[in-house]
Amino acid sequence: MADQRGKLGSALSGSLRKNQARRKTVRQVAMGASDLSRLRILEELKDFIIPLAAGEYALLEQDIKANGIHDPLIVWERGEELVLIDGHNRYEIAQKHQIDLPKFKRLQFDNIEQVKDFMIDHQFARRNLTEPQKSFYRGLRYLRAEKQQGKRTDLEAGSTSGKIFQKLPEGKTTSEWIAEEYGVSERTIRNDANYAKGLEKLEKFLRKEVLSGKQKASKGMLEKFGRYRTEEAYDDLKLVAAYVNKIDGKPAKKVQANMSPEKTLQWKQTLSEQLTKCLSEGMSKTELKFLVGEIINEL
Repeated sequence: MADQRGKLGSALSGSLRKNQARRKTVRQVAMGASDLSRLRILEELKDFIIPLAAGEYALLEQDIKANGIHDPLIVWERGEELVLIDGHNRYEIAQKHQIDLPKFKRLQFDNIEQVKDFMIDHQFARRNLTEPQKSFYRGLRYLRAEKQQGKRTDLEAGSTSGKIFQKLPEGKTTSEWIAEEYGVSERTIRNDANYAKGLEKLEKFLRKEVLSGKQKASKGMLEKFGRYRTEEAYDDLKLVAAYVNKIDGKPAKKVQANMSPEKTLQWKQTLSEQLTKCLSEGMSKTELKFLVGEIINEL
């Protein structure tokens, strides 16, 4: 075990030196009018960040209006473009209230995947994340590392969190490595990965509402949801819960067994009426598939 820790320490130390050498190209300069014209906001990167809750955003806006912006925005220098990778909320508030922007940092990356890895680490470093948010980012970190390795989790680690690692210690899996880095168990990392998968199967607006705490969702339910295959994104947590219960062997027909014949007939008529109404008003494919499945199970 001590030998493995030594190897891991050497790998981390070597990668840190490489990372620091690359960061010598970072410049911190004042933002002028020409820079503002080059500034770009990519929705792909903006959506990668967990949005602030309404109360957090209001407090940030109040502070910026009173004291201005002190922390520099961080941009990715991509050719002639300056792509914003940290400070989306501050930039939005500054534009809204015509507040001057401070100095900003220019970072250089080889590709957008390295940018995303950096953003994950940066969120952990500077934000007071909730436990579900930490779980999501840890799971995302694991899934990205696994993908970058070509789904190998035994020997070689790919580029994660913007850092280049040579090799994992012999016998060390990606989940074990990331678990050690965050000070949690390997099982926690694997659960986090399923949680992240479950969230990724939600429509974008719903995923943001869950992560910001606007909508409450059982972490265990989303972990199970992440393990199941679905063909489309879900836009309602009630439908997610119903889907998970069905896969877990809790179909609605168990309820029917306790119903009287009169109640069962009444229930079928109600479902038929709801289906007819939904079809006439229009409904999503997810809702239609779920409702049809329930009717079939009960007939």
